[in-house]
Amino acid sequence: MGQPTGTLRMTAPAGFSRHALPQLVAAYRDAFPSVKVEVTFTNREIDLVAEGIDLALRVGPLKDSSMIARKLADGFGGLFASRAYLDRQGVPKTIEDLTGHRLIGFGRATSAKMRRGGKLVDVPFDAPIMSNDFHMTRAMIDLDLGIGYLPALMAEAGSYDPPLIRVLPEYSSVKTALYFAYPRQKFVPARVKSFVAFATARAADFKS
Repeated sequence: MGQPTGTLRMTAPAGFSRHALPQLVAAYRDAFPSVKVEVTFTNREIDLVAEGIDLALRVGPLKDSSMIARKLADGFGGLFASRAYLDRQGVPKTIEDLTGHRLIGFGRATSAKMRRGGKLVDVPFDAPIMSNDFHMTRAMIDLDLGIGYLPALMAEAGSYDPPLIRVLPEYSSVKTALYFAYPRQKFVPARVKSFVAFATARAADFKS
């Protein structure tokens, strides 16, 4: 692998990777100052070749055989609320108790598949407030507006004070994996190889 140079253009899911990724990019730049890094956050699964993107961080499993995939970490999501909200409204003890709470939904779904023990169950989640961006969900939870679904990585990020409280911790989403994906080609740029190697060596920062 030659000395990496040039501009590394990468994409990541909006609202999903903004906690560990900035620190990772900064540390990579310290190690490889000759590489510029350009990050675009989007939920759109773009054509990397057509749009001139070197590398994508995606939630797997990947289906595109024209891409090389390198697993970064496993993660899961759960239900979270602020301490102030729970002190005011009470802590739900069962899934049925959620009907008496204000909920903050992700996307338009009115229920979510979650895991309890070894079983998958449908958790009703008919929320009056919905968003397709986890940062908005997190902001509304921080405003003590209700109980919302978040990736554990984002909910438990150490930069927030006070921390969120896990609600009904026996329920969690099905584990998903984060992958790096890049075009299958004869010569993979050194900037791509070096970033993937650098990130996977620090995969613990992405574990949730």
